[in-house]
Amino acid sequence: MKERNIFFVNTFILLCFCYAFSRWLPYYSFNFSEGIYIPSTGRYGFTTVLSNDVGFTVKIKEEHNSFFYYRLNYEGPGFKRQEGEKFEQRTIGHILVLQHNYQYKNFLFKTKFNYLYDFWRTGTNEAWGFGLYDNEVIGISEELEFKVNNELNIKTKFGYNFVKFPNYTSIIEEYLFGSEETAAGKQDNNMFIINLNCKYKLHNFTLNTIIQNYIEQKVLTQSGVFSNEKQKDTTLEFSYYPDKIKISNFIFFSPDLTIKHKDSNQSFLYIKSYDVFVSTPEVVENYFDYVKFSFSLPFDFRIKKTKTLSFVPEFELTSYLSRSPRDENNNFISNKKQQNQKVIASLVYNSYSQNERSVFSIFYSYFYQTSNMKFEKYYPYNYSGHYFGIKVSYTY
Repeated sequence: MKERNIFFVNTFILLCFCYAFSRWLPYYSFNFSEGIYIPSTGRYGFTTVLSNDVGFTVKIKEEHNSFFYYRLNYEGPGFKRQEGEKFEQRTIGHILVLQHNYQYKNFLFKTKFNYLYDFWRTGTNEAWGFGLYDNEVIGISEELEFKVNNELNIKTKFGYNFVKFPNYTSIIEEYLFGSEETAAGKQDNNMFIINLNCKYKLHNFTLNTIIQNYIEQKVLTQSGVFSNEKQKDTTLEFSYYPDKIKISNFIFFSPDLTIKHKDSNQSFLYIKSYDVFVSTPEVVENYFDYVKFSFSLPFDFRIKKTKTLSFVPEFELTSYLSRSPRDENNNFISNKKQQNQKVIASLVYNSYSQNERSVFSIFYSYFYQTSNMKFEKYYPYNYSGHYFGIKVSYTY
């Protein structure tokens, strides 16, 4: 804690120096939405999403400029996009970014430092600061952007993050192997990021690779003991999207396609009943490997100069490569692989101010998710629901 306070004090002194001796431009953004979600299973609830951003750019010389950015965000209960997350889950996040840009001819170098701390509450019995999935991230990255010509632009990025889960423990491992197997740090990992982006005319192509090398977590073998091999997760993601395409003076659309593949050498410890004295544990290899296809096709209709109506259909298919689905009694269904399908259809009305700094929105979303995973005692897999509310945004 002391080292963290020293870092923030030094950062504040540096920013004061930049402010005193440089040209600067402030930045502020505020986003607030309030809505109600009504799922087909479980209870309805109210949800709040809030983000507050403050920052500024500093220009010391023509080819040098720096950027400071801080965000505080809160996301309340509601529908979740990630599998294995409860509707009641809520998060508070702090994000700090310091970035320096250096322009040299057709090259732009971006050096960035980032710090993040997320507080999670997965249930009402968890207090803020003691969440099982609270995590802290400290990282640095270097991005090189090369403008080949007016039609072709290439970016490449290399980054490193140290990811720490200070409160994470495994209750199941504690029962099975003893408390020595659940020491803190099991989810701590070194994350390496390699990104390549190419923009040709209106077309954007991105290839992103994330490699997570776990520091303490070892791989569970088929015999039910931990090997000397450390867990390693690799995620490969390809995405394509064009710039907003103009169909007419009043209609625009911007499709987005993403293909994601995750590979993990970690196995899953399956226990049919969490009464470990009457249930025999089973180790399932390659349980976390999957391929995910995501596609969205937003349409924007300009009603007036300051008013738009957006229709955003989204489709997502997740196919697990080795994981079998389970029936209502938590038994694996043989000769099948788990698949999750999700459809989201959103309708958003936006009213902009004359200077476009503020936006008032009314939105409605319909969620529909199906899966051949039928065991839903802890997490929902098959449900539909409605989500509607209002949103206010202001940017300066």
